[in-house]
Amino acid sequence: MKMKLKNYIEPPARKRTILALDTATKCGWALWRDGELISSGVWNFGSNTTGRKLSNFAAKLFEVIQHEQITEIVAEDIFFDKSKPKAFLSLGMMRGVLLSVVEYLDLSISFIEPQQHKRYLCRSSYATKADTQQALQRLGYGQIESNDEADAIAILLTHIKAPTTAHQPRKR
Repeated sequence: MKMKLKNYIEPPARKRTILALDTATKCGWALWRDGELISSGVWNFGSNTTGRKLSNFAAKLFEVIQHEQITEIVAEDIFFDKSKPKAFLSLGMMRGVLLSVVEYLDLSISFIEPQQHKRYLCRSSYATKADTQQALQRLGYGQIESNDEADAIAILLTHIKAPTTAHQPRKR
């Protein structure tokens, strides 16, 4: 899925290789290189054990970061929903794995809140997943079937066009 964006992107964004993640058991991802979205999809880390899910996530991160020569990562920030405490715990564990991998490889990482990418792409903090998919279709990304993949692309576009301060790994 190669989509060339119009020249709205600042020149520094063209030289980066960015991996965007919507972390969850079904992890949406998008890859940006040389000023264009080069691929996106969903990794499914469903497993009988939490440890296996987390180790599969870490292995996939190492593989993709090294193979694609990722220079930075942007991920959706987690928030606490009182009605889903187990989901928050699971997302927190995945975030811990992500931070560990990023720290180990000395990469920069940024987090974008769900409301931020919804507001940027759909002009509403309360946009639904379907609204995000429709907004991406209007922008020329075609029909994206997976909500997770659509969120990853939205996170990526928000990061590039409305950047936030990156989390810097500690100095060694």
